Amino acid sequence: MTAAAVSTAASKPAASIVSQLSRSRSVSLTEAAGTGKTTLLKEVVPQLRVLDRNMSECATTGMAALLMEGVLLHSRAGLRLAPTAALMNGTSASEWVSLLPPRARARLSSARFLILDEISMLNATLLDGIDGIYRPGIGGI
Repeated sequence: MTAAAVSTAASKPAASIVSQLSRSRSVSLTEAAGTGKTTLLKEVVPQLRVLDRNMSECATTGMAALLMEGVLLHSRAGLRLAPTAALMNGTSASEWVSLLPPRARARLSSARFLILDEISMLNATLLDGIDGIYRPGIGGI
């Protein structure tokens, strides 16, 4: 199924997001708390899942992960203490990726899309590391 076919069944904002993402563009949803960002993401996710069965739906907080029916980013990325500490201490993104568990590396690098809720709660260095995993395959997050 193409992005156009998937988008026809969606609301206008959801269709726009799917269209942008299908063209390898990053999309940021920014609004005040309680305005429906997570609800919109929950509408977008099933449509993107048609385009990419390996996509990741993650959040940086447990509550956000529960609300979007996803998982914690740290869990999905296999972030353990050693790789995270190495990244925070200046290890390059490519070296850092080699410290991640092989299954997590494969899971992340095979995904075309990453949906990340509550990104403001993510440390900038960690975001750069995650971007280093996704960028080679999909053009970033």
